[in-house]
Amino acid sequence: MHTQLNTSPRGIALIESFEGFSAMPYLCPAGKLTIGVGHVILKSEPYLRTATLTPLQARALLRADLCTVEVFLNAALPAGFSQFRFDALVSLVFNIGTGAFARSTLLKRVKAGDLTSAEAEFTKWVFSNGQRLRGLEIRRTCEAMMFRGCSDESIEDIRVRLQSVRHG
Repeated sequence: MHTQLNTSPRGIALIESFEGFSAMPYLCPAGKLTIGVGHVILKSEPYLRTATLTPLQARALLRADLCTVEVFLNAALPAGFSQFRFDALVSLVFNIGTGAFARSTLLKRVKAGDLTSAEAEFTKWVFSNGQRLRGLEIRRTCEAMMFRGCSDESIEDIRVRLQSVRHG
């Protein structure tokens, strides 16, 4: 049994920076009813469809969502996985779901110990409902940089640069 990792404050900050906060429900780019910090409202949570959340309530939902991702990743990843790589993968899996990640080439590369090829796999996860989304391109670039071990400053520099470039 290896040491169980949890998302660090740095990983949570990355997720929050891309998800943002919404006190009220909204449709995310994938068309899912979402609230708080990227929490997809489940059928078992009808009360959230009309809720107005405080930031504290949103953070509690995020922690619960991250716990699910952490349990999954701790079971799926090899022992001795580094915190910064774990955080990058939590951000990705939080966004794409455990099912998609479980079937991914990225996970296969990680398990094989080919971390360079695994990092390159992040760029494949930039589509939602068949559409390439600029926001996902930027997010995946930042996640890949975190996976590589880049500093927060260099990640933010690239993020700002990419957000300033117009695509269309």
